[in-house]
Amino acid sequence: MRRTVTLFLCALALLVTAGLILVYSASSTYYRNSPNHFVIRQGIALALSLCVGIVVARIDYHFWSRPWVLTLITILTLAGLCAVFLFPVVKGSRRWIDLRIYSVQPSEFAKISILIVLSTWFDRVGPRSSSFLRGFLIPGLIVAVMTAPILLAPDLGATAVIVVVAATVFLAAGTRLSYMFASVPVAIGGLVLILLKDAHRRGRMMDFLAGLFGKDGAQAYQTIQSLNAFVIGGPLGVGLNNSIQKYRYLPEAHTDFIYAIAGEELGLAASLIIILLFGILLICGTRIASRAPDRLGRFLGLGLTVLLCFEAGFNMGMVMGCLPTKGLALPFVSYGGSSLMASMIAVGMLLNIARQSFVAEAEAPSSMRNALQHI
Repeated sequence: MRRTVTLFLCALALLVTAGLILVYSASSTYYRNSPNHFVIRQGIALALSLCVGIVVARIDYHFWSRPWVLTLITILTLAGLCAVFLFPVVKGSRRWIDLRIYSVQPSEFAKISILIVLSTWFDRVGPRSSSFLRGFLIPGLIVAVMTAPILLAPDLGATAVIVVVAATVFLAAGTRLSYMFASVPVAIGGLVLILLKDAHRRGRMMDFLAGLFGKDGAQAYQTIQSLNAFVIGGPLGVGLNNSIQKYRYLPEAHTDFIYAIAGEELGLAASLIIILLFGILLICGTRIASRAPDRLGRFLGLGLTVLLCFEAGFNMGMVMGCLPTKGLALPFVSYGGSSLMASMIAVGMLLNIARQSFVAEAEAPSSMRNALQHI
């Protein structure tokens, strides 16, 4: 387990370091008089996020499942998600709470909050998680109620992440597949309804589908420029800070599309290394979850791992034109304080699960300890 945690932290450190370097490179042209503007803000966000992550890592993960803590988490999450409707629409949706100095994106923290509530529910339900009422209907309603403000924003990217993370916990808890398959038509119907009512999202989806058939959509400019960045970069890249696409050819180069800048400046090799690092996080996180001392730890560990790695996979797929653009950041790499803070909280919780596993193994009889070491 110690090697697993060490490998996890090494991969994390490399991703965070790459993120700072790439944020500086991708954003240095935005403010001619202050090329360090975004990287300084990202550095401050990183320092705060590391402090919060360290504090979370020292808090027993069972603390988050206490009734009063769950109630507080739920109230704060719903309040934050509803507060965004008091602020103007930005780029087609309401996602941000503008605090002047910094903007906060509540949906980033809602992903973790929903996971905590769902994991606690299934931990307390126990073997009854295979029943329709306790194993599917009630937890499904919990997810639906807490996700509704995000869907109404609308923020389909965050909604997709929450659905995948929730489905992972459902499966891990033993919910019957027949119940989950029965909900698929409802989810598809809801997506179609949103696309029919939202011209902006409908246009993005049509452009994505047009791209699959080799046609250029009217709004596919961002994806085309992203793919051009990879073509320009080639195997080894054009060199750090030598990107052409960051000169306003590629919108959101330092945020959602920072992976394209990595491909352009550092080439295919760096792009594959980033994928490898997230693969290491996936393997190590899954291993930490499997070694958790109880069901709550397993559900949380698995959900947090899927949260980080699915979001990373979706972002990279979006940047490479394999998935529609949905405004998802690349965890630890993209510019954004809310994303970085939420990701570090997830890491802190994972590390505490690993820490509790150490304690449980140390207290276990020698025969049981030997068996655990072979898991």
